[in-house]
Amino acid sequence: MQTIPIDPIPNQSFNVTLDGNLYGLTFRTIGELTYCDITLNGTLLVSGQRCVPNRAIIPYRYLEGSGGNFAFRVQTDEYPYYAQFGNTQFLQYASSAELQALRANNVQF
Repeated sequence: MQTIPIDPIPNQSFNVTLDGNLYGLTFRTIGELTYCDITLNGTLLVSGQRCVPNRAIIPYRYLEGSGGNFAFRVQTDEYPYYAQFGNTQFLQYASSAELQALRANNVQF
């Protein structure tokens, strides 16, 4: 798994190339919750997806395609919130191969 640097600011967008795929990530803070849009090679995968602690952001395997998935790893069960990005909350990416290995061992990403 790879940790993706994310700034502790409330609203941000950036692109990152992972496993040969270009992901576009947009994070928005509404109240005390974080929402995410993700594109994969220009195709919208999710829009307005609420980010929850230690759960995959892309909710369905078929949307992952040949790519991976993202999750916020948090030290407590608090919902991801921009003020803690890079401090106690980290955005992680798991490749397709890593996801297959986790799922084969009944480990949820």
